[in-house]
Amino acid sequence: MASLLAYFGRTIVPLHAWSFRLPDRPRLPLPKDPRLPRRLPGLPPPRIVWLPMSDGRPVRLTHYAPPAGVMARPDPVLALHGYSASGTTFAHEALPEGGLAGALCRRGHHVWVADLRSSAGLESSREPWTFEMIGCQDIPMAVAYVHGQHSGQVHVVAHCMGAAMLSLGLFRRWPGDPAFTPHAAACRAMPERMGRLVLYQVGPAVTMSPANLARAYVFQWLKNYPGFGAISFRPSAVPGTAEDMLDRLLCAVPYPRSDFFRENPLWPPWKRTPWVAQRHRMDALYGITFEVQGMSDQVLERIDEFFGPSHMATTAQVIWFARSRLITDMQGRGAFMTPDRMSALRHRPVLSLHAERNGLVDPDTQRTLTELLRQAGAAVRAVSLPGGHQDSLIGRDAARVFAEIAEFLETPADNPAAPHPPTESSHEHAGV
Repeated sequence: MASLLAYFGRTIVPLHAWSFRLPDRPRLPLPKDPRLPRRLPGLPPPRIVWLPMSDGRPVRLTHYAPPAGVMARPDPVLALHGYSASGTTFAHEALPEGGLAGALCRRGHHVWVADLRSSAGLESSREPWTFEMIGCQDIPMAVAYVHGQHSGQVHVVAHCMGAAMLSLGLFRRWPGDPAFTPHAAACRAMPERMGRLVLYQVGPAVTMSPANLARAYVFQWLKNYPGFGAISFRPSAVPGTAEDMLDRLLCAVPYPRSDFFRENPLWPPWKRTPWVAQRHRMDALYGITFEVQGMSDQVLERIDEFFGPSHMATTAQVIWFARSRLITDMQGRGAFMTPDRMSALRHRPVLSLHAERNGLVDPDTQRTLTELLRQAGAAVRAVSLPGGHQDSLIGRDAARVFAEIAEFLETPADNPAAPHPPTESSHEHAGV
């Protein structure tokens, strides 16, 4: 037995001496409401609005107005977050310019950041929801409220699963559908109230990455087992042995060599990396969520404020997305994602953004999505961004993406998708 243990020691220690290192624990405690947008430097205090839904689950809207001395634009912007995320994707003091909300406000835009019922900043995120319920209730009511507060149409910026939910609200109609009925009037009027549309990573069509396609089939099997419920990426305050073992095993998953040295810095020797466990847990569920080299230390150390609890039953709906390569409802019905049913986008300016090294969604998504939108008659501009899935919005170079979105929103109406020369941060793939 001693010889056997010595053999394993000689084999494992040189190869995995650091692989099973227990990640540093997150700093405690978190600030109050850590995953909800709050005041941004250089901007007036935001206005908070709670919109009641028919089932009692409210939607939170955070309104950022342009600073004093900046002429306000008539068309407001509504930002929709993805799944397991919240409004801090667009508004947080640790982000460049305070996030997309801060960048657009300084250019005169009124920005409304939505926290839908699936927002990681709300307790309702721990409950099972369908994407069509959020798309046919929360989003239309948010668009209706913002439209009523301003004179112009509402430009919408939708990230990841926020774009999937928006697509379900725009194009899905089933007679007597309980997800559609409570706010049917707002849902029907939503296309008329909307202006320009920015689809970030996902849209009516989506091609999952090979790793996430495999995860989809695993989830199809796991969802039938008990305990398939709410999850949290943040380690417990007093983690048990099983939780520690999980984090050790996830640290053994191969990552680029540069990531290893960012997670295990050699200098200074006392530097802690309290974000490693959360990152690996998210990646185990979704794939590579962000490229660590594109993130600042400030954002990484506050990673808890950008990602949070979710429910596995809702995540399991992506099984159907992966299998059909379309956005579907919980029953897997996606036949409504056709050019005929997408007539609401006819002549509408649409900006499709996709990260080149996206670990969640395959880059082929942009080609498929662009073809579908053009068949529907939309005026599409497709732009490919360097970096990963989330870091292009919350990473070091996010300001370049903000400028891309602002340029699209401010293009004159008579030429909504005019080509423009590529910058360092983007490569034009398509015009009108």
